[in-house]
Amino acid sequence: MARSDSTLDEVLTQVVARLIDQLDDATTSTCYMSLDPDRLPAGNPGDFIYVVTPFPSGTFPWGQDGGGPNQVVCQWPVVVTIHNTAINDEVGREEEWITNTDRGVVIKSTLVLKALVTHDLQDVAAENEILAQPIQVFDGAIDKVQTKRRGSIQFAFLILFDWDLS
Repeated sequence: MARSDSTLDEVLTQVVARLIDQLDDATTSTCYMSLDPDRLPAGNPGDFIYVVTPFPSGTFPWGQDGGGPNQVVCQWPVVVTIHNTAINDEVGREEEWITNTDRGVVIKSTLVLKALVTHDLQDVAAENEILAQPIQVFDGAIDKVQTKRRGSIQFAFLILFDWDLS
């Protein structure tokens, strides 16, 4: 399989597609792109919502080095936020929210990491790989919002690709 240049929107689209393909409960209603990882859709489409967000900033570490005038090397982190909307615990306790084998955030986190870490995304036609290196995870954070009785866990993934300028 060859490697081709890409754009940030294609990378984000393919991250969403990969999660929908790999996670049993991820659908177009429960897995989507947003600039606000904490804004959930109206209603409750599922116990888990997966939001793919571009990091606020990316870098261009090598510019056009080696790729010619029609591309720049881009390093742009992508954040995946997993919202657990199910109410599993009494107030002040989070054992079920964290560890439940069906509805806990740890099992869902493991599945998201398995789906993305060391994976190389493919273009829409599934003919070419679009990343300069496989996806790497580099950061994580957990947030339990007591007032709304829900919470989330986030992972930041390093995405390195050649941004197509043609």
